[in-house]
Amino acid sequence: MKNIGQYRWDEIPISLKDKIVKAPLEEWGHLPMIVNTEWSTPNFSIIATSDDNDLICFLNLVERTAKFDGVDTEVVGINNLITARKYRGKGFGRTVMDKAQGFIFDKNKIGLLLCGDDVSTFYESLGWVKFSGSLFYNQGAKPVKWHQNTYLFSKESLANDSIDLCGLPW
Repeated sequence: MKNIGQYRWDEIPISLKDKIVKAPLEEWGHLPMIVNTEWSTPNFSIIATSDDNDLICFLNLVERTAKFDGVDTEVVGINNLITARKYRGKGFGRTVMDKAQGFIFDKNKIGLLLCGDDVSTFYESLGWVKFSGSLFYNQGAKPVKWHQNTYLFSKESLANDSIDLCGLPW
């Protein structure tokens, strides 16, 4: 990996953004929840590319005010950490996540990610803590309960019963 950087979503070159937009459907498009859910547009992306501009790994970041037990709380959502198949198992996902965690700490916010069981161990190895309460997000005008895993990343211990994303999931 020669190039790793953080980019505002609206500043990513269209050819690279197209790859980033298509990757989640290629990875998880067989899951009805993925194709039937409206997702947030990111604010930033952390992107790793090769010298010849091949997309190695990326994740998106969504900044938002959520409600933790009804209290406004500044969060950074991690969205779609994906490493291209030919680069998997080489530490690129960990490197990109390290950069994202630095972003979260620099902003003095709480990290929040939504994921399936198959990647829980990875996030736990990076210091993310599983949230055992209920998480809600918006789809249209109605709130929907998230039924997969929710993980938090914070400098301080958190003990909350519910989180409302106050918008679309990421």
